[in-house]
Amino acid sequence: MFGHSLGAAVATVVACTVPARVKGLVVVEGFGPWVGSEESFISNLRSAIQKNPEIFASERPVYPGYEAAVERLGKNLPELKKESLRALVSRGVKEVCL
Repeated sequence: MFGHSLGAAVATVVACTVPARVKGLVVVEGFGPWVGSEESFISNLRSAIQKNPEIFASERPVYPGYEAAVERLGKNLPELKKESLRALVSRGVKEVCL
C-alpha cells in the first residue's frame, strides 16, 4: 500500500486496522502516529511549522520551471529517486503566467 500526505495517514490507519490484508506500506510526507509525550509533540510541531512556513502560506511558491520544483522537493526528500520526485511534482504543480 502506498500513501502520500493525507493518503499516508489513511494508509497507516488501514494497515494498523487490518494488517493481515496489507503486504507492505510506503508513506511519503506522511504524519505517522505519535509515540512521544504531549509536550514534545507540541514543541516538535511548532518547530516544524516555523522551519516550513510555506505549508501555511496563502500563496504557493512559484518556481522558474518544472525541474526547479523537482530540485526543491529533492532537497526535502533526498532519499527519493528523480523519477519519484517528478511523479510527485507532476501531481502538485500548476503552470502560471507571470
